[in-house]
Amino acid sequence: SGDNTSPSTQFDSSENVSTAVESVVSDATYSVYPMPNKGHFNLRNNQTAGNSTIRVINLQGQELFQQRSFLEQNASLNIQIDDLANGLYFVQIEKSGELESIPMFIKK
Repeated sequence: SGDNTSPSTQFDSSENVSTAVESVVSDATYSVYPMPNKGHFNLRNNQTAGNSTIRVINLQGQELFQQRSFLEQNASLNIQIDDLANGLYFVQIEKSGELESIPMFIKK
C-alpha cells in the first residue's frame, strides 16, 4: 500500500511570495508606508494629535534624520530622505515621553 495517496499541503513555487509582505508596517499607533521605499515615505499618526520628534535610526543606533512636527490625528506626514542606502532602519516617534519604533526597509 505504498501507492496510497493522502491529502497533503503543497507549496506552489510559482506563487508570488512578495504578496505575503504587507505594504504598510504598523504598530496600531503609527504606520509607515509604502514598504519598502526609496527614502520617501509617509508616517501616519493613528492616535491623538501632538508635538512629536521623528527620527530615522540605522542598525548601529546612529541617528540619520530628525524632525520635530505636530502630528495631526489620523493624518500622514510625508518624509523625504535621499541619502539612505538599501537596508533596514527604524523610524522612531517620540511624543509625550513615549517612544515608538517601527522598522522600515529601504530598497532603491
